[in-house]
This record gives sequence, C-alpha cells and structure tokens, in this order.
Amino acid sequence: MTKLLLICAPVVCVIVGSQALGACKIIQVAELHVNRVSNRPMSDGAINGQKVNILLDTGIYRTFIEGAAARQLHLPLRQYSDQRTYGVGGSVPILTAVVEQLKIDRFTVKDLRLTVLDQGKTKELARLELLLGADFFSRFTTEFDLANGVIHTRETYFPSMPATC
Repeated sequence: MTKLLLICAPVVCVIVGSQALGACKIIQVAELHVNRVSNRPMSDGAINGQKVNILLDTGIYRTFIEGAAARQLHLPLRQYSDQRTYGVGGSVPILTAVVEQLKIDRFTVKDLRLTVLDQGKTKELARLELLLGADFFSRFTTEFDLANGVIHTRETYFPSMPATC
C-alpha cells in the first residue's frame, strides 16, 4: 500500500499542478513607447501633470528624480535621516520627493516616493529628469524591443492566487 501511495502521489500532483498552471494568465501591465537618444531608451512622461523626460535604465538599482527637476515641479522634498550619498564631487544628503502621480503613456502610478539625485546638472544629465530603475522593472516581466521603440511590462496572474504563478 505504501509503495502504491508513493507511486500515485506524484502523478496526482502533476495532474493537479498542470490544471492550475493552465489557469495562469500573462497580462500586459504597460506598453512604454521609447526613443533612443545617444543609444539610451528615453520616454516622455508626466509627474503631477507636468511633462518630464525619462531614462529607462535597468542598470541603476533605484528610481531617481533629478534634484533640479523635483524643485521645478514644486515637489515636497523631505530628509528622513542623516544619511548621505557619496560621489566623485563629494557628498549630499539623501532626499525624498513625494509624487502624487507618475504617468508614462497609459501607465499610471499614484502616491510614489522617489529618491532625489541631487548631484547638480551635468551635460550628461541635461535631458534627464527621471531615471526609472531596476526597482521598477523587477516588479514585472519586462521585454525591451528597442528596434521597434517599445518596452512591454507583463505579470503572471492566477485567478485563485494573487501571487505570481
């Protein structure tokens, strides 16, 4: 009896598991249109209804808003600790900006807290106001189709389980 149970249990798990997997759906969260500027994926967006230039960059770990852009958009800036960030030009305090709404194409995020990158505008950062980083893209399955100027973000959905499949 024990041998029969050991043989049948994996078969039952495979059958039940394959049925559950069939109910799993992949849904598109957003389709972000991009332009390549100096071989970098850039997109137009809006923060609280005001236009911003966005660099879509999986090479940075966190999403940042450039300090001058945060001030120009009149975002409330907060410093929550004594922590500082260090770079070639020295150190600056770590600031946070609260955004009521970030919109990129038809994709919208509300009540977003962003770290402020306050290193001063350099020629390199002249067109960048928001740097969308890996913390954003890691929430989704992301497909970069830069040849066609689009980035697709998708997630898996299982109707009876809200977590990923």
